[in-house]
Amino acid sequence: MLTTEDEGGISVGVDPVYHSDLSSHTPRATVARVLTEVVDDSSTIGKGIPFTGGDTEIRQALAQAPSSSQLR
Repeated sequence: MLTTEDEGGISVGVDPVYHSDLSSHTPRATVARVLTEVVDDSSTIGKGIPFTGGDTEIRQALAQAPSSSQLR
């Protein structure tokens, strides 16, 4: 669920989350920041990166994200 809280870190998952009863929240500012970071980071090309709000700094989390072939 998107929130209007201040930007924070993220938690990268392996399985995409599609259900609407999520217990975690992701600030809109964080989503916007992730978008700007993936556009600027060529190592994210071809990756599907499911994420929610979390404690890991965005650049660090994106660098550690699995390749799309590792996603289920």
